[in-house]
Amino acid sequence: AKNSHLTTDNAVLGTAHYVSPEQTQGKELGPTTDIYSLGIVMYEAATGRVPFEGDDAISVALKQVNEAPQAPTLLNPSVDPILESIILKCMEKDPGNRYQTADDLYYALRDYLMGRGSRVSSTALMGAVPTNKMDRRGFGGTQAIPVAVASRTGNTDKMRPIKATEQAQMEEEERARKRRRNTVLGVLLALLIFAGAVFGITNILSHQSQQYAVPNLVGMKKDDAINALNDKDSHFKLGEIKEDYNDDAPEGQVIEQTPSANKMAEDGTKIDIVVSKGAKPAATVKVPDLTKMTPDEAQRALGQVGLKGKQGDDVDDDSVPVGYIAKQDEAPNSDAKAGDTITYHLSKGPEEITIPDVIGLTEAQATKKLESAGFKVRTQDKSKGNQNATVSAVSPSVGSKGEKGDTVTITIGEDPKKQSVPNVIGKEYHAAQQLLQEAGFSPNTIWVYDNNVESGKVVSQSPQSVEPGGTVTISVSSGPDPTASTSTTTTSPTT
Repeated sequence: AKNSHLTTDNAVLGTAHYVSPEQTQGKELGPTTDIYSLGIVMYEAATGRVPFEGDDAISVALKQVNEAPQAPTLLNPSVDPILESIILKCMEKDPGNRYQTADDLYYALRDYLMGRGSRVSSTALMGAVPTNKMDRRGFGGTQAIPVAVASRTGNTDKMRPIKATEQAQMEEEERARKRRRNTVLGVLLALLIFAGAVFGITNILSHQSQQYAVPNLVGMKKDDAINALNDKDSHFKLGEIKEDYNDDAPEGQVIEQTPSANKMAEDGTKIDIVVSKGAKPAATVKVPDLTKMTPDEAQRALGQVGLKGKQGDDVDDDSVPVGYIAKQDEAPNSDAKAGDTITYHLSKGPEEITIPDVIGLTEAQATKKLESAGFKVRTQDKSKGNQNATVSAVSPSVGSKGEKGDTVTITIGEDPKKQSVPNVIGKEYHAAQQLLQEAGFSPNTIWVYDNNVESGKVVSQSPQSVEPGGTVTISVSSGPDPTASTSTTTTSPTT
């Protein structure tokens, strides 16, 4: 039935129709609690219905606390008023006003059945029984019952004849007594049926522990929750501790408890808790080898294993073609978390090396300097056996760019007809022109894009030696190429 049970912590507390007011209010229970429930059983046996009805268990329980029951005689006029008073005394709202023990109730019922109900004061027994009912049934005072009265005529006693109306009244009274007897027998039969169950419940409830509201541990730190349960004033004990991942709770915080907070539970109940281990770690994957892939190929390879890709700065590499991946920050086959970003770098080809100035050095000195820079060296000897001859020319010219492994040709000795050209690489072009003019040469200036040399400064010069008054060409930087960061474009020469 929809209002059949009240529950707490998913355990049956009692059938709502038979629950005492103190059970409903969560107060301490005792023997009088069972007396109340037994009184309802007696009420139902005497009237054929329970005293309180409602749409649900809560509404029935509230009536148990706040409303007085109808007198049984209003529902079944054949109920004896003395029995009615016994039933209503069992159902008093205040436990102190009920029979205090099962023995007390037993003696009251025994006395009633043995006809000693008159020994109980009418005030104590009648309780809520209506006066008009009592008067009608002859319990409000003394009522004369018709009897045969002797009349004397001389020495002979004669019985006065009983009138028909008096005979009918006596028969009605007899039928009423039978109905009362049948009602009492019905109540007693119901009591016998429920006696075993009721006294079993009495034994259980008499040993029932006091119940308390379960504290809220969720959100507390693990140690704080443990200390709270282990406190000497706590009504609960620490149960099992489990751990689980939780993306929303920091490590060490209580995220679940059983029983849940604010439930009613017996003193000493163990509370199990679940503690957060923090966010669940992402799955681990292997980083693929991206070397010599294009950026599109790398993004597909990373996406297949749940990783992301990011392009970093280009790097020099003499083994990987320009535009292909030459390097990656995370080593191939290393572990990474799903969703991590892998940075890769594209090749911009072999590293460009500036040819160092070796003019005036001996062959050995020049060779060592060029090889240290990464070049191979080829020598043209024009010294004609002059042991003191030095490098008079370099090709490609000093200051120009080359790649690692390129060959640089040096000329040893000097053509008497030619003069060495002063080194103006890196100088501001106006100063370079002036220096060449002062040395007797005619400067020719061309402008080139260069990403590494500041605009207006000499990038390279050629030749390294020339006849007096000859032309020396200097290449001057006009800054980075606005259309191609790695290319060098030569403009039309100007003088």
